[in-house]
Amino acid sequence: MLESIYQQFSKHGILVVGYSEYQSSFGKVFDFYVEKPVDKDAFSNIYKFFIENHHYMVLQIKSERPVLRFLPIPERRIPFKQVLTITTFFTVGLTGYGLASGFAEIASKLGIPVGLNPFATAVVYTLLFLLALGVHELGHVFSSKREGVLIEGPIFIPAPPIQLGFIGTFGAVIMMKTLPPSRRDLARLGISGPLSGVLAGLLIGVVGVFSSVSIPYEKAVELAEAGEIGAMPLTTLGLELLLMLKPVNGEVLLIHPLLFITYIIFIVTFLNLLPIGQLDGGHVLRSLMSPRAHEKLGKIVIALLAVTGLSLMLMNYAAGYYYLLLSLVVFILRGYIAKGQHPGSADQYDDERPWHYLIPYLVLLVMVTPIPVG
Repeated sequence: MLESIYQQFSKHGILVVGYSEYQSSFGKVFDFYVEKPVDKDAFSNIYKFFIENHHYMVLQIKSERPVLRFLPIPERRIPFKQVLTITTFFTVGLTGYGLASGFAEIASKLGIPVGLNPFATAVVYTLLFLLALGVHELGHVFSSKREGVLIEGPIFIPAPPIQLGFIGTFGAVIMMKTLPPSRRDLARLGISGPLSGVLAGLLIGVVGVFSSVSIPYEKAVELAEAGEIGAMPLTTLGLELLLMLKPVNGEVLLIHPLLFITYIIFIVTFLNLLPIGQLDGGHVLRSLMSPRAHEKLGKIVIALLAVTGLSLMLMNYAAGYYYLLLSLVVFILRGYIAKGQHPGSADQYDDERPWHYLIPYLVLLVMVTPIPVG
């Protein structure tokens, strides 16, 4: 290990002025005090070399003398990961079956031939939905492998199925085992997943829109008064743009389960884009902010979600319950998974602010932000 370190230092012209080592619970840690901060490209090369060849993460720490710290990467396992995954399959499947059977029943009552088997559609729904979530995670995987970052996940987060008034899942998260080498890499890692997932959701949504059926407004009112259909309490700009592909001309659109996949993908993407802890939005905003500012922003967002939920409830919007539940979920994520303060990138001397990643972040956020429906 020491021989490899000195070879890399020699290769990149790094002058060592001090050295110490100590034993941690995961293995030996090496601290090298260097004459001046290592430039970004050299640090990135050293970072990748030691992850690939020694399973060590390298940090460049700001201090009176710059410190290059070599840390063994712990082999940690996320508890209950399998249970969460199985539960998510189950709740998503139940949601798919509930949507499919309801869609088929209403279409049959109205004499609209849809040729839909609820069980088969539930299977397709579950596979396509988890595929869309998988595409989201593959975006992270591609980005992390490019930069040499080690990740663990995805961790699927179940939620009550539609039979119990929700959508079956809160989506999935990925845990970083190593910090990205630079702020730019951190922002890229954060935006790659939501961007990939939303694109997958849009493709599924196009099929879902044209598989949906229009019903007369008067008949829709009659079915709603009988409690057989209901209006969605939330919509998003992205969903509304998709619905423009199939104008209803005064009728009501009975949405197909595949279109509901897109709806859920947008809703859970909003959760992932929140600038809290180590959620995807947390990565992007942390690349642009100091640790303290980022932590304060996270607290403000949680408070805004709760206040929004309470305000909507006072105005008799069903969406208020969603916002209140979301504020509770992100509070738990921040405290027990994201651990509150985001550590940033591995190079504390990297002062670049990759502002250009803010543009796709804001575009995605506008597209998927839940809009209450009266």
